[in-house]
Formats: sequence, structure tokens, C-alpha cells
Amino acid sequence: MLSDLFDTPTSIAFVVGVVLPALVGLVTKELASSRFKNTVLLALSAASAVLIPLIGATTFDVKAVLTSFATVFGTSTLTYLGIYKPQGATAAIQAAVPGGIGSVPELPDEGDEGDEELIEEVDDPEVVVADEGAGEDFSEVTEG
Repeated sequence: MLSDLFDTPTSIAFVVGVVLPALVGLVTKELASSRFKNTVLLALSAASAVLIPLIGATTFDVKAVLTSFATVFGTSTLTYLGIYKPQGATAAIQAAVPGGIGSVPELPDEGDEGDEELIEEVDDPEVVVADEGAGEDFSEVTEG
């Protein structure tokens, strides 16, 4: 009965699911958006879900592909959130291996026009600027 639960394709899917977050870290840029990284993980999970029934020497049908996809994607998501992210493993991989795919958000230059609007908002007497790290409770601000 236990051998039916952990057959060859399921075992392969678990191993691929554990390795896939590291592979996503290798092929994406360090500053790429998390949405893009999730899309890459989803695409790699789908590709591996199609290949696993072929490698596992089982019948290739929709049920086998969907089971493999659910196992790979679920395992890789839980592995990333439970092991890779808390330990900083993916960030270390991305820092060690330069390059990758994905767009990096551009930072504004010092001379951009948006800076003037920000300064005007801060100079407005109606705006209260509080230091969040001071340890004081600013939840009740009274007009003075």
C-alpha cells in the first residue's frame, strides 16, 4: 500500500520539487520581481510534469501529468517557503551566479522630476512626519 503512494514518478516529482527553487534562483536575476520568479517556477513545474510520466515509465495520460504537476509545484513552493527563503539559500545562489533572466526595476535618477513633488508634500504643514523607530505611539495625532 505504501509502495503505491510513493511510486517512481511520485518520488521523481518530490526530488524535482526540492531542486526546482534552486534552479529558479540560477536562471533569474537577483532583483527580478517575485511575480516573474513565480511564473518561471510555474513554467518549469509544468515542463517537468510533462516529462516525469515519461521518465517514470508509467502510462502517459492527463491524470499522471496533473498529479506530477501538483506534486512538483506544491513541493517546490513549500520547499522554497520553508527551507530556501528562511535560510537565504536562493539569494546566495543568485548573488554567486551573475546574470539570469527577468527585468530589474529601474531606480529613479537623482535629477528626476518626481523628487520635487515629494519635497513639496513633506513641506506641507498639514503633513505630520514621524520617526517610526523612536518607540513613541503616534496612533493618536492631535491637531495643535
